[in-house]
This record gives sequence, C-alpha cells and structure tokens, in this order.
Amino acid sequence: MVSNTDHDELRKSSISPENPATSVVGSSQAEDDHITIRFGNVMPESIMKLILTTYRLTVIMFSKGNETTMTIKNALKQKNMSIYRLAKMSEVPYATVNDICNDKAQLEKCSAETIYRIAHALDISMEELLAPCFLKRSSFENFKSTICHRVKEMGDIDFIAYTLESQEIRTYYDRKWYPESLYLLAMLDYISRESDVPLCDEYDDLRQCKLEKPVYPAGILAVSAATKDKSVLRKAAMTAIPEFKRFNIIENEVRDVI
Repeated sequence: MVSNTDHDELRKSSISPENPATSVVGSSQAEDDHITIRFGNVMPESIMKLILTTYRLTVIMFSKGNETTMTIKNALKQKNMSIYRLAKMSEVPYATVNDICNDKAQLEKCSAETIYRIAHALDISMEELLAPCFLKRSSFENFKSTICHRVKEMGDIDFIAYTLESQEIRTYYDRKWYPESLYLLAMLDYISRESDVPLCDEYDDLRQCKLEKPVYPAGILAVSAATKDKSVLRKAAMTAIPEFKRFNIIENEVRDVI
C-alpha cells in the first residue's frame, strides 16, 4: 500500500495548467558524466568506456519505448526476495543494500564490485540493474505521445502484456514520476476495458491516488488561452476518458495519433 508520505508527495506533485509539459516532481536524474566506478584501486579505461557505452545505449533504447528496465525493488518483488536475503546472497553489507533499496544511497555511485554482486544475486546483468539510474525524463507531452504510439504500433493485447511484464508503472512511481506512472496505468486500464480484459489488481494501491490538479493537453490549454474561454477546459473535463479522469488527467483521444 502507499504510505502517508507517498500520498503527501503525490498530492504535491502535479503539472500546472499553465505549464502542462513540465512536472514539478523532483527528477533527481543522474548524469553519466559524473559516474565513478572503481575496480579496487584501478579503473581500466577500456572497461569503463564499454560499461558507459552500454548504459547510454540502454537509456536511449528505453526512451524510445523499446526497452524495459528493472529496479532493485521490482527485482526483489518478482523473486519474492527480502532485502536481508539479497544482502546475504550478494555478501554486501545489509546496511548498504537497505540504503540502496530505500533511496538513501545511489546505486550508480557504489563500487563496481557492489553492483556486480547485487546484480549476480538478482540474476540480472549490471546494465539492467543500472539502467533506471540513467533514465532521462522528457516532457509529459512527449511521454504521452510515446505511449499512444506504442499502443498503435503494438496493438491492444500486446500493449497490455508488455506493460504488465515491464513493470514500468511501478518503476515510474518508485522514482516519484507520478504523472507518468498514473498516465500509463490509465492507459492500461482503458485498453483493458476496450479489449474486455480484467484489470490487474497489482496496481490497486495506485488506483487510489490522483494528481492534485487537473492536467490538460497542451492543445486544450492553448485554445483556452487564445479564446480566453475557460469553458473549453470544463468541456474537455466532462468528455475525458474515465480511466484518465480518475487520476485528474484530462485525456480525450489516445487512438488518433500520427
């Protein structure tokens, strides 16, 4: 379930109607220019270049919607493994693993040995483990467009399967990217209804959340501003797709994308 702290942060995180493409949620994004990975006291340049190149390719592929990412929390949940068990299997101190899992320490700033041990214990690659640390957050409008095109290109059933398997919804939420998380969940629920597919109860906790202020499409805001007619916003809200409106996201069309 969502903690009171998460709910407080969620209520504070919204996209203002005046600037719909900019989320006020702290991004805390890591830049690969500042990565420091050490192998003992030596950092071979060839190995470092190879690792960084792989990270960048993973991030680029993810941003295009062609790659999934796996956070430690996702991996632990999938494998039904506790933080204590991960610490024992990886032989990394419990305090270190606990701090990483609870966002008190940055994984990308840990030693290469620590990253390797954790990845090995979770049976995933170092690249998969580190990929979420280097996600680049685009504008919310770009994100929405990416998701709509993904639905069009994949088809409804494949989109549902992909979204559930990738766990992107939870990944975004854990990173406090609430608009992205709730938009993708809304799309999942909408496409599921359209395809007569039962809703996945894995995200029932997130279905209790909503953004503090309505998030309108940029086009609707532009029309309202140009005509100085706020009724445009009210009409858009009245005809919004229910699955999106429940999260305070005003979305009227997700199929007709170019």
